[in-house]
Amino acid sequence: MGFTESLNAPSTYSNGTIRISKHVDDPVIVFRKCKQGQEDKAKFLKIMNEGFSIKEINELTPNNPIDYCSIRIQKHANGDISIDNDTFIEKMLDKRNMTECNPASRPINTDLLKQAAQEREDGLILGSEAKTEHESIIGDMNWLVSTTHPSLATYVSMIAGFNASPTESSLKLCRLIIRYAKGTIGRTLIKRYDDKSGYSVQGDSDHAGLWKLTGDTRSRMGILIKYNGFPVAWKSAWIKARCVSSGEAETYALSECVRWGLHIKYIGEELSIDMPDKPTILSDATAALGFAGKADGTGKMKHIDLREAWIRQLKSDDIIRVKIPGTLNQADPFTKILSLSDFQAHEDALMPRRE
Repeated sequence: MGFTESLNAPSTYSNGTIRISKHVDDPVIVFRKCKQGQEDKAKFLKIMNEGFSIKEINELTPNNPIDYCSIRIQKHANGDISIDNDTFIEKMLDKRNMTECNPASRPINTDLLKQAAQEREDGLILGSEAKTEHESIIGDMNWLVSTTHPSLATYVSMIAGFNASPTESSLKLCRLIIRYAKGTIGRTLIKRYDDKSGYSVQGDSDHAGLWKLTGDTRSRMGILIKYNGFPVAWKSAWIKARCVSSGEAETYALSECVRWGLHIKYIGEELSIDMPDKPTILSDATAALGFAGKADGTGKMKHIDLREAWIRQLKSDDIIRVKIPGTLNQADPFTKILSLSDFQAHEDALMPRRE
């Protein structure tokens, strides 16, 4: 039927009308709702049944949610579609004998984080058993971060830094994250049926934001990408370069935001999803925006090599547009530790509770 595998997202396929995402031998297939789409569906299923032994076919309807790799996909009567990881979290709690634990309202405790850094500096490192537990918990949390829990991205990234040298306090932080995950049961990522806001890419950075707490001088970047209001990609990570100023941190973060924004755009195009010719990258980083806007020269950041490919990409008006967001930068929470009230607002905006 003329399917082509995406070069930018392996194991996803499209023939222009049908889209397929496959994990091992378990595919999710999207057909159009129009008459032609239903005819395509009948033809496709006929070919599949003739060529393969198919165990079962589950169709997403308001009365029939689909479980895919532990993720529940649910269609609502109003046309909204939501995804959650409640089953995975419940199994994780049971595996760790924490089903009766009290939920935490935030996945971080700054006192514990500061204490963990001090314990590591003092050489108070736990043994192999604690290291295994630490890594296992972070592994479970990384699954949630990569699928349904953008609210965890910043904090799991921070605590994962203790995997190689866990301490008593960092292990307590791991267990705190589990308690937070319990409290997210009932929260979902949701695609509103009537949201046609299009493609949105936002980026931000925080220069040496943990220095006062842990002594860490690294800077952190945050990225949030949405399509019609639905979060499709997010990132919270250390900037690999050692930034000597907030302007430099902003510039490196903006360049990564451009790279991610273009990558997701290319995937969409390969899957015949409407994408802007020139995506707009939203950033409130004034120094980075000034740097991107210079036709030549680096201003005060003279140590940045203008020959680098990402520099040329960042400065190219033919590929992207960069501008300041008109409202709050939604990537900001991916760069720093938020107060409880700010964190809960961020959580409600990205992961509302099931209606």
